[in-house]
Order: sequence, then structure tokens, then C-alpha cells
Amino acid sequence: MTEKYKPLYDYLVKKRQEGCTSWHTSFAEIESIIGASLPPSARKWPLFWSNLRQEKRASTAWFLAGWETANLDMGGEKVQFRVAR
Repeated sequence: MTEKYKPLYDYLVKKRQEGCTSWHTSFAEIESIIGASLPPSARKWPLFWSNLRQEKRASTAWFLAGWETANLDMGGEKVQFRVAR
């Protein structure tokens, strides 16, 4: 996982520890959490939000925290995270 997405990992770990099993969020809120802009690919390609774990990708942060993405709304710039099954 890159340092850029470490704050997202930490946030998701904390949500899980609090008993949260689903989190609906906006791309803007994720940018606020990581303290940086998402790459242009996050707004252009659904693959960015896939649950494929690859080194140096954002998906590594949610994979390692035990979450997966669902219900992606590219037009509305929203995504749901849920505890991985």
C-alpha cells in the first residue's frame, strides 16, 4: 500500500472496530481523508474502484482493512464500502 492511501486504510480499520459494516461515501470525502486528490482514473474508469488487489493501488488499502467496494456511482462520484465476505 502506498503512503497516499494509508489514511484511508486507517479510517476503514477504525470504522470496522466501531462495528460499522457498510459505509456510503463520496469521492470528495475520500480525498478529504487521504489529504490529496484522487487520480483522474478514479473519476474516469470503474476499474479504479474494483476489488482487485494490486500493489500500489488504492484497492490495497481497503483490501487490507477487510473491506470491498460495491454500488459504485461514477456519475454521482459515490461508492459504498462493505466488510468483505
